[in-house]
Amino acid sequence: MRILLSISLFFIHLVISAQKVEVKLQKGCAFTGPIKDRYECTSVSKGIERLLVRMINFSGFKNDQVNIYSSDEVEWAVTGLDTNDFVCIIVNENDVAKSEELVTSVLAHELGHIYRRHVYMASDLNAAKEFQADYSSGFWSSRAKRSEANAILPLNEVEQDAVHPAPALRIDTLKQGFVDANQPFDTSHSFAPDNVRYKEVLDLFMAVNAYKNNADKFMVSFQLVSKDPSIPNDAVVSKIEKVSYVLHETFKHPFVTSFNPNKDNFKYNIIVWGSFAVIALVYFKDGSILPIIKSFTLPNQSKKSEQ
Repeated sequence: MRILLSISLFFIHLVISAQKVEVKLQKGCAFTGPIKDRYECTSVSKGIERLLVRMINFSGFKNDQVNIYSSDEVEWAVTGLDTNDFVCIIVNENDVAKSEELVTSVLAHELGHIYRRHVYMASDLNAAKEFQADYSSGFWSSRAKRSEANAILPLNEVEQDAVHPAPALRIDTLKQGFVDANQPFDTSHSFAPDNVRYKEVLDLFMAVNAYKNNADKFMVSFQLVSKDPSIPNDAVVSKIEKVSYVLHETFKHPFVTSFNPNKDNFKYNIIVWGSFAVIALVYFKDGSILPIIKSFTLPNQSKKSEQ
C-alpha cells in the first residue's frame, strides 16, 4: 500500500462532441468555492485530453471511468459524480490556458480527489480532503517535472471558506508533496504556517513496532512532541484543541480525531501492513490549523513495496 501506485489499466471515456451539453452533478468537489448541480459544457481541447491520459497512465489510477468536459462556469475545475454515477472532471480552459504546467497542477488536484474517493463522499467534504488533493497536486506535478511556481499558482487566487483551508496552508501542503516526490517514502517533514514558536517546535513522532507474532503486520504509533528540549510537551499540547489523523483510504475509518490531550499527547495507534504518508491536522485553540505530513517505512518491506 503506497501513495505511488503501480501502473495498471484505467478506463477513460473522453467527450468527443463539440456540441454543448448540460452536465448534472449529484456530488462534487470544487477546486475553490461551492459547486452547482449543473453546468453548460463542451469538449475539452485535444491537448488536455492527451495530458489527462498521460497523467492517468503515469500515476496508475485504475478501475474508474472518467468523463472530462470544459466549462467557463467553473473556477479552475470541479470533480464529481454525474447523474449516471460516472466520475467527471469539468475544467475551465480559460483559467488553465497559460501553460501545460498549470493544467497539470489542476488535473493532479482533481485526480487526487478521485484517487482518495472523495467524489463518493462529497457530502462530507472538509479541510482534510482538500489537503490530500493539494498534496497530490504537488506530488504528481513534481513527478511530471513541472515547476513548483506554476503548481501553486491556482492556490494564490482562491479564498478560504468552510471547506477550503487558508491558501497559505494549502500551498505548504502542496510544497510538501513536491518534496516527498523527490525523496519518496523515506521522508520526515513537518512545517508551520507562521512564526509562532509553539507551532515551530511541534512534530509528529512515529514509532513502528512488531504486531504480535504476525510478520506481515506492524503497529504504528503517532504522538505529538516538542522538538525543542527547552519547551516541554505539555506546554505545546496545551495550545491544541484536537488532532485529526488522515490515514490511507483503505482503512475502515481513514479520518480519525483525538480530542484528549492528556492521553499521551494525542497518541493514536494503528495496525498496518504497508507504508504510506500520514497527515496530522493539528487544530489550535486560536483557530489556526497546522498540517504535518510524515511517512514511515516498515522493516523488511522496502523491496516488497516497490513491486
